[in-house]
This record gives sequence, C-alpha cells and structure tokens, in this order.
Amino acid sequence: MCVGTILNRVDTLLQRNARAYSHRRRQQPEDRPYTYLLHCKPLGLFYYGVRYAKGCCPAELWVDYFTSSAVIHRLLEIYGQHAFEVEVRRTFTTAQQACAWEAKVITRAKLVTDARFLNKHNAAFRPVNRGLKAIRLIANPKHSVRIPIDAAIPNGFELGCYRTPPKKSNKGTFWCHDPATLAYAMLAEVPVGWVKGRPSTHNTNSAKISGRSFFLNPEGKRVHMSIKEAGALGYPKCLPVKKSPSRGKQKLRDLETGKVVFIDPSERASFLANPRYVDYFRVRR
Repeated sequence: MCVGTILNRVDTLLQRNARAYSHRRRQQPEDRPYTYLLHCKPLGLFYYGVRYAKGCCPAELWVDYFTSSAVIHRLLEIYGQHAFEVEVRRTFTTAQQACAWEAKVITRAKLVTDARFLNKHNAAFRPVNRGLKAIRLIANPKHSVRIPIDAAIPNGFELGCYRTPPKKSNKGTFWCHDPATLAYAMLAEVPVGWVKGRPSTHNTNSAKISGRSFFLNPEGKRVHMSIKEAGALGYPKCLPVKKSPSRGKQKLRDLETGKVVFIDPSERASFLANPRYVDYFRVRR
C-alpha cells in the first residue's frame, strides 16, 4: 500500500466528528483487539502496531493508550500528541487473530525494511497465551497443548505442560579407558582392566585412530577409505599437498607486463630500486 493511500484513509477517519467517535466508543464491547496505524507528520514516518490487552478497545487509542513502542514515546515527548495522525485499521475477536494479522501485514508489506516505517521487528512468533491453559497427555507428557481456560480437561490429559528435565551432572565421575580396545567412558569407578584418563591417541589425527587415509583411485581422484581396503584394491596413497609457491612471499607489480611478481622479503629493496617494479598495492589495474 502506497503512502498516499494510507494518508487518505487516515484523513477520512480524522474528518469524522467527535460525537460519532464518542458514540462508537460507548458501543464498543470489551476485549476488542485491533491493529492501528500512526503517522508522525513532522517526520513523515509511520508505525503499524497491534493492541490485545484485557479490556482493550479502539476508542482508547491515543486517549489512554499510546502504543508500547519506545520510539513512539520518544517522539511524543518531542512533538506532542497533535503531531500524529491515528487510524484503527482492523478489529478482531481474539488476541491470536490480531497478532496473526499484524505479522501478516508486516511480513507482506516488508515494513521492517521499509525506510518509511518505524517498525524494528516482526512479532510473528509472539506467544499470546492469555485466556489459555496448558494440558499434557498422561501417556506421553511431552505432548502438551493449550485450551481455553474455562474448557473441561479431556480424558487422558492432565493440567500442566511438559518441563525439560535438568541435565545430568558429571560431578563425581571421571574419564577412564580400556588400553586394549581404546574404549573410554565417564564413570564413577574404574572397571577391572581399565585405567584412568582418556586413551593417548584421543584428540590426535583421526586417520591414525580409525585406520583411514586418502588414496588415489584409477581415475586419479582422491578418495577417503580404510587402509586395509585400499591395500586390497591396490590404490596408491596420496602425496601431501604442496604448499603454495607464493607462501611467505611479497607481491610487486611489473609495470611493463602488468603482472604480479612474488619475491622474497630480503629482495624487496633491490627490486624497488628498479623503476620497473612498484609496490602491488600502489597500482590498481
């Protein structure tokens, strides 16, 4: 929606007389969640929000309720209430509907990234549990749902939600291992044949522990496989990768060819004495 359309709707709302507005306020039922749009006229910025507190109604907007945004509160201190244009965009019957609609508008209109709007985040996953209670399945306590607070608990359920049990503490235990198999575990007592501590090969090269390494297949590609399997297939072992020839070198630019030259740091002064070579970062091609 363009800003012009938004302003037209705001102007239409503000042109209504105060008597009609007061009548609508008296007729408005309690718990009437709504979404609203604010326009800060001095800055030309907008803010889209939702209100779903207990006993809320659109008539309270900009009378008793001035949003929960800290940015709007700061602008109110600077410019005052009359610097804003206010519009109630839509009303709902439940808080869940209001929050879902706000998230949909902010997401589809991309208000968070729009420079004309003051919205800093999208409350798409804002939990709205007012008026609900949690129940969990007796047979499987991990399965919990929320139902209206005045609804009866179904058969097979109980009141409450699943709580993740605290993590098991390792206090009083220590590492020990079997020297024969190199198996290790954290135990409170050392089993027979085991010794304290992890095996000495732990945290070393994994290829030495597992008996695997890199080999060359007949196509010339590197494959990672066990040493026993590679020996049966006759695959040769990969040679270590050569280091880059430019490692430990410094770069100069050859002005005649335009190419980069790698030299030893000890030869830098002699090369720079020749006007043909300059420092690499001084010339950008």
